[in-house]
Amino acid sequence: MICTGFFMHSVDFFGIYRYNNNLKKTILKTMVREAFVRSQLKYAALLLCAATVFSSLGGCSAERMPEYYENSYDMGSDVLSVRFAYDTGEKDEKGKKVYFTDSQLGDVFSQCCDLYEDARKLTDHTDTSTGLHAINAQVDAAFDCDWELMGLLKRAYGLADITSGYYQPVFGTVLRLLEENPQPDALLDAALSHTGTDKITVENSAVYKTDPQAQVDLTGVRDGYALETIIAYLNESPVVYGFVTLNDSA
Repeated sequence: MICTGFFMHSVDFFGIYRYNNNLKKTILKTMVREAFVRSQLKYAALLLCAATVFSSLGGCSAERMPEYYENSYDMGSDVLSVRFAYDTGEKDEKGKKVYFTDSQLGDVFSQCCDLYEDARKLTDHTDTSTGLHAINAQVDAAFDCDWELMGLLKRAYGLADITSGYYQPVFGTVLRLLEENPQPDALLDAALSHTGTDKITVENSAVYKTDPQAQVDLTGVRDGYALETIIAYLNESPVVYGFVTLNDSA
């Protein structure tokens, strides 16, 4: 009976008997070679297994596909959502990827929310502190606008020209009528007479209002404007990549 036992590099021989000396020597040499080869193969397999385990626990986590920071800002009728990569696009001195913290990306998200609030305020005709509220007052006058409102007005008027009036920024009288009257048919023709970019004109840095009843409404271009300002900020921020959505606009 020949018995061998293996554990890593160890080789144990439990018994050799009933053979002559030469045969015992031959068998012993064969067993030693076999034991050595088998132990080396087993040791190599164990090392490969260990390397795989450590790679999955350590190395792969450092080189993992970038995860994303996600957040949203619910403003009732409007929802701003962001998804930013944690990956900074940089590596440390050991060659491992560097990631943003939640706090860092949270600060970027907060700034995005502030920019959208600025766009909402800019286009809010009910806010008495805004230039838009002053333009919509029932007066026949000229107004000097700040550069941001003037830029948005020119954008809206340009869109009206491109669409041949299908998009109409001087449409506030009709919109206010629809908001305040469930059955506006009798008043609709009168409200429509106060619409059109000829009633409120934009030239250089001034707005000229020739119809006191006419009102500008910029909600149609607000989301696009807000997204553009947010994306412009993100392009200057440390965030490498991600996306922003606003009321299903991306």
